[in-house]
Amino acid sequence: MTAQARIHTVLARSLQPRRPLTVSQWCDEHMRLSTKGSSKAGRWVTDRNPPLREPMDNMSARSPVHDQACMFPIQFGKSQIATNSIAYWMDYAPAPIMYALPGEASMNKWVNQKLNPMIEVCKAVRKALSSTASRDSSNQRTFKDFAGGQLYVEHMGSPQRLKSTTVKNLVVDEIDEAPQVLLTGDDPVKMLDGRTSSFPTTYKRL
Repeated sequence: MTAQARIHTVLARSLQPRRPLTVSQWCDEHMRLSTKGSSKAGRWVTDRNPPLREPMDNMSARSPVHDQACMFPIQFGKSQIATNSIAYWMDYAPAPIMYALPGEASMNKWVNQKLNPMIEVCKAVRKALSSTASRDSSNQRTFKDFAGGQLYVEHMGSPQRLKSTTVKNLVVDEIDEAPQVLLTGDDPVKMLDGRTSSFPTTYKRL
């Protein structure tokens, strides 16, 4: 192949539309599990836990589903649906994302046990991040800046943390443990729902 032909091939590939992928398809290709957060470390295989396929795929870019609530037994993989969806959004469908947990302790636990290990072992997510090693203003413990979006990790104990951010994709974990009313009198769940108001036709809430 001549140099000119190689250039034409590279240009053609760069201009080619991305192959449409669901969350489960993307995960089967790119997702990896860490020994720090999973008993089955290594390549993710959706067929090992088929009930997770539909709720994951409902969070896909082309899915018509906007709102989804998951009720699973303990240790069934509910948190992995959220982690896989976040990884998919960061790499394949970049946009502002918020992951909210009931309190600061559960937030820190998720960062340590799920988010950081996922970044360490998942090359696609690591590539999407502008810098996983720095702790400067563009990449902090609970804020990740990546190509096309940001990931905000918040807790529901602070209204200030919930009021100032607009996102396209919202994940609320352990919602049954969330405070019913904040000290300000605000309902944290309603406050979170308002974070996606700027994306009325494309938002995803899990």
